[in-house]
Amino acid sequence: MTLETETKTSNGKVADGDKTPKLPVMPEILSLEEDYAISIIGRFLPSWRSLKPSDVTMSRVTGGYLNTVYSVIRKDVEDEGHSHRDCPVSKEPSKVLLRRYGGTWIPRSVTNDQLPEPIRWLNTEAEEVMIFQEQSRLGYGPKLLGVFDGGRVEELLEGRTLKTEDLDNIDIERDLAVSYARINSLKLPLADKTERTYNQILPWPQVSEQFKQKFRDLKLDTTFLDIDMNAEKNWLKEQMENVLKARIVLCQFDTNFLNVFIRDNPKSGQSKTVLLDYEMSKYTYRGCDVGGHFVNRTIKWDGQPDKLSGHPYPTLEVRKRFLMSYIEESKRLGYLEDFDPSGRDSLDNLVKESLLGSALNCLYFGSRVGQKIEEIYERERGFATLAPHLMAIYRQVKKEYLDMQ
Repeated sequence: MTLETETKTSNGKVADGDKTPKLPVMPEILSLEEDYAISIIGRFLPSWRSLKPSDVTMSRVTGGYLNTVYSVIRKDVEDEGHSHRDCPVSKEPSKVLLRRYGGTWIPRSVTNDQLPEPIRWLNTEAEEVMIFQEQSRLGYGPKLLGVFDGGRVEELLEGRTLKTEDLDNIDIERDLAVSYARINSLKLPLADKTERTYNQILPWPQVSEQFKQKFRDLKLDTTFLDIDMNAEKNWLKEQMENVLKARIVLCQFDTNFLNVFIRDNPKSGQSKTVLLDYEMSKYTYRGCDVGGHFVNRTIKWDGQPDKLSGHPYPTLEVRKRFLMSYIEESKRLGYLEDFDPSGRDSLDNLVKESLLGSALNCLYFGSRVGQKIEEIYERERGFATLAPHLMAIYRQVKKEYLDMQ
């Protein structure tokens, strides 16, 4: 099954008459067979090697816009340490997550540099695995069980993804702030991608009047198309770098709630919340994670057909509570040698950083949707209608930031 096709000549090159960049053809990964899954898992978990396809239950995990993910569970083991067979049960996990790079929207090429510009914002497999392994090693994320060409095998967590309503529980909210402080504290040999992030915020394309009318019929504001994206990102960069002198840290960056997991029964010492998926993680402004989180309280990415959660951008009181938990954990971790509680790392400064982080989140993801907005509208309307929503939040947080100056 492929998601996109190209016109090719007999030698495999794109035909001269078709100059439009196309997504590369995906391999057959959206329908994975049990025997193939067992063969991959068995490379890392020897007790799985003798299993037959009938010995496992395999289910496609929902989402999968960037990756294709399956849960694979042994039928011969009720839970860890209890077997249906007479033979001793290995201490290896009986439930795993099998992840193949490439999903229902975005295929993954062998190397990130070979991808066309529209999807070059994903990390390479090496970058992604490096972050995953460090999160795993420190106990901040799922265990990494194995890496293979085109994917990896991970611990299968018991629980569900985050919903905005969960944050009414103060303990969950505090735990999530701690999780962001922890990933932001990681020191890895990865490049600062802040400049690349700005380069990927592109002007709105020309759209047809017919398309604008579709938005008006839905009572959506089309004035977001008048926003000068180049001018706004230049203003944002000036504020971040020269006014706030925002810290650069490792950010999850794609803070949508499908990338945040809530454990059902965390063990002693484990966090209730777990950050998942590092395809877009990068070294950039600290405010991108906390600010992006605040934006994503308003969005339900798996909603149909509407992608809005029904919740507003959080109040200043709520944001300050979240940021205080974040600051306390950052101080405890001690990763900032020049930690400045009355200056760069004060609550007041973090409030401003988070506002600009929210602004950057809106520009970045609004731009990504905007580049193919008419095409995306036909494919899944809810994604296209996120553009005016994100730009409305952008205007809101920019005004609040300016009012603080």
